[in-house]
Amino acid sequence: MFQIRSVLAATDFGTAEEVVLQQADRWARAWGAALHVCHVVPLVGRSYVPFSATNKDTPGSLFELRDRIGEMLVSRATRATGRRKGEFTAHVDQGTPYAGIVRIAETVEADLVVVAASSSLQSITSAFGTTALSVVRHAPCAVLVARPSRDGSPVFAATDLSDPAVPALDAAAEAARRFSLPLRFFHGLEPLQMIAPPPEPGLATLPGLLPAGSIEQARKDVEAELRATLVKLGAEGEVEVATGMARSEILAAARAAGAGLIVVGTRGRTGLSRVILGSVAEDVIRGATCPVLAVRLRTEGLLGG
Repeated sequence: MFQIRSVLAATDFGTAEEVVLQQADRWARAWGAALHVCHVVPLVGRSYVPFSATNKDTPGSLFELRDRIGEMLVSRATRATGRRKGEFTAHVDQGTPYAGIVRIAETVEADLVVVAASSSLQSITSAFGTTALSVVRHAPCAVLVARPSRDGSPVFAATDLSDPAVPALDAAAEAARRFSLPLRFFHGLEPLQMIAPPPEPGLATLPGLLPAGSIEQARKDVEAELRATLVKLGAEGEVEVATGMARSEILAAARAAGAGLIVVGTRGRTGLSRVILGSVAEDVIRGATCPVLAVRLRTEGLLGG
């Protein structure tokens, strides 16, 4: 079962801050988990975005800066979540934003990190891409890429049917149960999955698309597998199978279903790894209009290996 004991909300004090803090608070409350909030100071030259260089209140040293940011972080988290000081823990780090977030996540043994889909500090993030994608690539736990979401919208889980993808389906089922939301499992049959083998072993013929009847049978087989997975997880929900490129079909199906949360796995048949996030999951995170939960198996280590 997908368990959350510690949630880390990472904020850059940007426009998405409230969404990040509120969604982190919601997930922490649903699991009875500890809530941590953090901010990583991306030092660039001698200035820092929240404080004007000409403002007389600008901190005069790094230590003063960290103290001021800590106070600001506590104040904003209190306002966004309704929690009192002491009902969450604030952390301030410095350096590259994604690396600092990952360090704090490991320190607090986070089971879930919540980050904004876009950052006001993108121009100074790592060469790997946006802060959110870099956190997904390197974090030792699940990552929720926060966006606004409508209440009551279904949880939409996309799977490639591989064993490593099961934790994502488990997380989706558990989220649907705890938030009392509809659940839908989805699989996209890609063209390469529908190539017919040669009619006889060893016969050198060019492969072709499966006949329409075989494609329909493949669809039914996948639907049956998805339903069986629902039963194994003790969950109730709907299943859907579409034909086409996975990345576009996932987004199209999620929009059509009015998904309020998309859940994807960060390992599977597409070769997703700890450092390089697979293109399908990455495209879903980039293209979604609702929150995306990226789920991986917990592994040891920090930024390497």
